[in-house]
Amino acid sequence: MEKNNEAENYAVIDYMGSWNIGAYIVLTNKFCLVGEGFRPQILENIRKVTGVPLLIQRIYEEDLVGCFVAANSYGVILPTQTLEVELISIKKFLGNAYIVEKLELRGTHNNAFGNILLLNDKKAVMHMNLYERNKKVVERIEDILDVEVIPFRTNLTEALGSYALVNAHGLVVSPLFNSEEIEELRKIFGTPKENTIISTINMGNPIVRSGAVANDNALLVGNRTSGIEIARIYNALIGRQKP
Repeated sequence: MEKNNEAENYAVIDYMGSWNIGAYIVLTNKFCLVGEGFRPQILENIRKVTGVPLLIQRIYEEDLVGCFVAANSYGVILPTQTLEVELISIKKFLGNAYIVEKLELRGTHNNAFGNILLLNDKKAVMHMNLYERNKKVVERIEDILDVEVIPFRTNLTEALGSYALVNAHGLVVSPLFNSEEIEELRKIFGTPKENTIISTINMGNPIVRSGAVANDNALLVGNRTSGIEIARIYNALIGRQKP
């Protein structure tokens, strides 16, 4: 099932019956990458709701682009396992205005940039363990995405990008973070307190990004997400924008 509201800037969708749609989508203010397998009706709804160009693209012959790829309005970071034909396809789609590059991290999750980096168009957060082992790579990430990468320490996970959503307006974090960690993330991104919320996705899943993606203007959520979860996330990221 998929639907969108009167403002046409959110949609409730699925991926081949799965509500873990965040694993299969990369959404920025300028473009959207999706894995193969979305039904045509859902692809059309994504285009309508986000208003950005969309490319159906596999990475390493897998559809998990949301896990593998980190991107914002300035560039795209791919794992080294990305096939050359896939790299060329993305470059052709985006043109010369964006940097598209393959990188490799030392440590766990080393090919899952979408899971590792929590980012918007100004800042990115990476777990301290990965940051300290990959300072040269971090410098290149900053160049590609035109962001400052901030190290962040937590015992929860190194996959910070899976446990939160952030855009220019708001921050949605997993309830598994403690209050001090949430406040630190809020300060890093400069998010107003009223737009910083704790939420789950898909009826209680604490891995927020597994079931949702957002840019500054649109929100896509998995089709098991409750009305309360949608309202909270929407209000934080989209609905409380200051004029």
